[in-house]
Parts: sequence; structure tokens; C-alpha cells
Amino acid sequence: MSRPQIDFLEPWIPETSLIFLEELYNELPNNHILYGAELNVIARRLDKDEVLFQFQENSNKYVQVHLTWKQDKETNPWPLFILFNSFDDWVNQVMVLDNKENLVQ
Repeated sequence: MSRPQIDFLEPWIPETSLIFLEELYNELPNNHILYGAELNVIARRLDKDEVLFQFQENSNKYVQVHLTWKQDKETNPWPLFILFNSFDDWVNQVMVLDNKENLVQ
């Protein structure tokens, strides 16, 4: 897996801790679209429970997930998620906008 080489903009920071992956797997119900997906932790948002993951089988695809920290199975559609076809898509659709919003506050 090749991790994106980028300076993350606030409120996003790079992340590698497996605690986020473990929590995601704890929350995923068996009928969730992400159930069984092999993912790597890439980044997280400091002020919210948003985490960016990269798919292991297709390193060009990413998913941003809202973790609930229930520490147990959720009911579909939770945890909520957004799929991205590339890291650049995520940067332009999420990180840049979140950074602008963060600067205004």
C-alpha cells in the first residue's frame, strides 16, 4: 500500500492507529456494504468522528466513515460513509472545504 504523501489541512491529520480500524470493524453490521472490506487508516478529523480509510485491494479508492464509538454492532446504514474514487477526489470534496470552514470558525 502506498500512503498518500500530502500535508493534511486542519482539521484533518494523518493517522495510523489501528484503534480506528478496530472500532469500524466492531460497528459494521453483517449487511453493511463495508463489511469484510480490508482497509488501512489514512487520516482523521480532529473535531469530529470522521476517519479516512484506503481500500487495500484498490489503493486508489477511499472511504470516509463516521464512527459512532458504540463499541458494538450498529444498525445499517450506520456507520455512515462516503466513497471516493481517488485521494484527489477526497481532498477536493472534503479536506479543502473542511479547512475553509475551520478557518472561518
